Amino acid sequence: MSQKTDERITRDVLDELAWDPAVTLADLSVSTDHGRVRLNGTADTFGMKLEAEDAAYRVGGVTSVDNQIFVDPAALDLLRDADIADHIRSAFELDYQVPDERLSVSVIDGIATLTGNVDWSYQRDAAEEDAAMILGVIGLVDEITVNQPQAFAVDISSGIARAFARNAELCDDNIDVTTDGGNVTLSGTVATWSEYDMANDIAWMSPGVTSVTNNVAVLFA
Repeated sequence: MSQKTDERITRDVLDELAWDPAVTLADLSVSTDHGRVRLNGTADTFGMKLEAEDAAYRVGGVTSVDNQIFVDPAALDLLRDADIADHIRSAFELDYQVPDERLSVSVIDGIATLTGNVDWSYQRDAAEEDAAMILGVIGLVDEITVNQPQAFAVDISSGIARAFARNAELCDDNIDVTTDGGNVTLSGTVATWSEYDMANDIAWMSPGVTSVTNNVAVLFA
């Protein structure tokens, strides 16, 4: 398969953004330089800004995304920082994946900061996704820590490697796992950004993992 031109990548990203019903942007523009995509435009929520970035990464040939989408600050005219924080806390309470009693929220000028601790990475991810979708949030700082029981590094490494081996999408990829205590480093290659994200998520599922450094490279034909 021939390598995509930047012009083709730009068209495909525009088509993907138009195709995704979760993404509605004003004044959208996309440019590409050697596979590096830059997004400009205006979104109603911070969550929609993130959705647009995810959509761009789904396009083959994209090597990185510079997300310069602006979140319309008009939402701040409707909600005070204290109201935004209250709405985030309410979203946490309604989400069974989020241990809301262990988390704190502060909002300054629309920038939401999340602090506290959880047992698993998916709980932190759920809290971040909930906060990102609240009207009035224009930026997000996630300082939530993941508490994990101690585990032998060799058990962490072998467990992640077995999970990769039995995964239908990752079993044929070349991913190496190294551990230093609870700190996991992934290296090697995968075919798509979705596989890159999947490898990261699977690594976080292992008991004992406290951090994941994903150095996996995405290959493009």
